[in-house]
Amino acid sequence: MATDNNASGNVASQMNSKYISIKPENGETFNAGQKIIYNIEPNIGYIKRDSYLVMDVVNKTTDNGRYCLGMAGAHGLIQQINIYSKETGVLLENLNNYNQWVAIENQYMTDDKTQLGIKEGVRLPCEALEPQLLNNGFFRKSQVPNGKDKTNALLSPIGVGGQALFMEKRYCIPLRCGIFRHWDDEKLIPILNMGGLRIELILADANLALQRLAYTKDDVGHPDGVLPVDMVRQGKTTETRGGASNIFTFSGTTTLDNCGLAVGNQIVIRGEIGGAGGIVNTYRAITAITDDGAGNVSITVDGAQIGTTTNACLIMVNVSVANGNTHGGAGAVEPVYQITNTEYRLCVVAPTGAQAQALTSALNYEFTSYDLFMDNIPTATLRHQVPFHSVASKAKCLMTLLYDSSDERNLAGQSYYTGVQNKADVPASYLNDVVYFINNKLYPLRSYNPLRHADRVLNLNELVKAFNTINKPVLSMGSNVAGRLEDYVNTPLICRELARGEFVFDLRNAEPELRLGFTGARPQNLRANSFVWSKKIISTSSSGVQVIY
Repeated sequence: MATDNNASGNVASQMNSKYISIKPENGETFNAGQKIIYNIEPNIGYIKRDSYLVMDVVNKTTDNGRYCLGMAGAHGLIQQINIYSKETGVLLENLNNYNQWVAIENQYMTDDKTQLGIKEGVRLPCEALEPQLLNNGFFRKSQVPNGKDKTNALLSPIGVGGQALFMEKRYCIPLRCGIFRHWDDEKLIPILNMGGLRIELILADANLALQRLAYTKDDVGHPDGVLPVDMVRQGKTTETRGGASNIFTFSGTTTLDNCGLAVGNQIVIRGEIGGAGGIVNTYRAITAITDDGAGNVSITVDGAQIGTTTNACLIMVNVSVANGNTHGGAGAVEPVYQITNTEYRLCVVAPTGAQAQALTSALNYEFTSYDLFMDNIPTATLRHQVPFHSVASKAKCLMTLLYDSSDERNLAGQSYYTGVQNKADVPASYLNDVVYFINNKLYPLRSYNPLRHADRVLNLNELVKAFNTINKPVLSMGSNVAGRLEDYVNTPLICRELARGEFVFDLRNAEPELRLGFTGARPQNLRANSFVWSKKIISTSSSGVQVIY
């Protein structure tokens, strides 16, 4: 007869434990798109959720481009997690878009995010929206980090003369998985009953894992971090740059440390060069950076003499994915990261005699996790249904993120993490009607408008209720300064609570869908990523291991 391991949960925090480290079985150095594989042998017995992953991360971008980690921190390097029974090969848990979810969770689940910055490399402030004053109005954008960011997220420090001093930085991250009790009360995790575990971490593309450092302040009135398009620097239209020495000087409150540039950076200089007329792009590399200590920083570029550059000279980082622009052309420099010295540190518990006997018997192990469903919304669609093809018999809630797929890898602030509501004063989605249709009923009875000047409070209330169903009460809605009280400061979600407390909701024959209405066509396709949360059970017996949904 199968038994639950509730009893083990009552004593999990009181039992003696020790840490052991396991190394990946498939190498020592890992790059974007590769897998890191850990095998936890069955003879481990029990482990606790205090186990965590250790990794050293280094910025290996070829032109010394300065990058930092984003709102997901070091979790942002992980695109997908697959956990298998080592002996039987059964897939026990699959977490797609893991980095996307962690970035959302970091914003809502933690009030003081200092420790997340120190241990996990989460970029601070951990918010999707940073309103700043621009041309006597509010310009709403994704958070863009700058060189002043001294948190552990910064992968790209520089030294004297702007020389890159990139080095390995160590991060400690607990894997936020259902099997490891992240969304449940603490219990011992019975490794032997599951036949051991094989954990596969699929690493994310660098354009999703890293963010480019922005310039701190320019001389045309843009405040800290607010930069037009993908420009690192914009000069006044009446000011000349360049000249015989190929030196470009930025005045204001600039310092070497916060300039966002390093020697070796490939940049694009755009303007009327040498009085020849017409706007042209010139591609150069930075050879020197100097700081006069009075708020003025100068960069020197290589190559032949450029001549005086006039008419709104722009200095842009040569990357191919920046706010949708392609100023870098075919020779654009992409970010690169590398992971080394990684190990999984297991908090192992020695079982009692009774527990050791239970390890050899049948067992039902229940945990909370999510399944991801993706849908595309064409630009011209005014009414769209987002289906949830879920077979979950113990569902808890639904959460949907809308974002611009064409801008998801924007190195200044990926829409993949921030959603579409944060892109401008008028939301880019033009979404004004939301309602769920489940079991031939509307939830709520009246559709609502989630926009910030409409039913935003109602939408946030639905979000709070949904998070409570997965045992993660909302602790932060974002900071409340600089006009943020009327905005979605954190990444906006469309949510629906399905069952409270110990109750569950059967979605197998409910044919659930999210119905969306738009005021007009959008300039881009939208993507709807829906997280369907449910209870799952790993059932172990003499006949093997299976997952009950």
